[in-house]
Amino acid sequence: MIDCLILGDDTASALTNYITGCAAITAVGASSNTFISLYGNAGLIRTPWDTVIISLGIYDHPDARGTKRALQDLRNSVNAKMVYWILPPEYHMDIRNAVHDVAMGRRDGLIDVPGWNRSGPTVYGYREIEKKIRESNDLYDSYKDKFR
Repeated sequence: MIDCLILGDDTASALTNYITGCAAITAVGASSNTFISLYGNAGLIRTPWDTVIISLGIYDHPDARGTKRALQDLRNSVNAKMVYWILPPEYHMDIRNAVHDVAMGRRDGLIDVPGWNRSGPTVYGYREIEKKIRESNDLYDSYKDKFR
């Protein structure tokens, strides 16, 4: 079990079925701005975590108007050793680019999901997310003392 928090929309909510034992703050159908308005100051977000996983953007305006600022605001509130962002599917390219830019600006991890359907990742996609996060955390745990 990893010390983790899952934040975000429908994808984040469903991910709690694949990565068990994580705390979660999710809002089905929420845009990035709505999520920040509802939960941006939640104490649970500011609590120190080993891992935070964020999935937002699917419900944002297609041209990503306001998305990057909302994601930056959320990221500034997160206190974690490692943060992973789930990249939206390629048919949301402007939003995908906004998520990418925020993640790269903070040297966070990006997870590109291999399988999407209209409502989110496929079962295969969720299993791949879980696998990538566990592998990355295992790698971090085995090398963290060497990077202090």
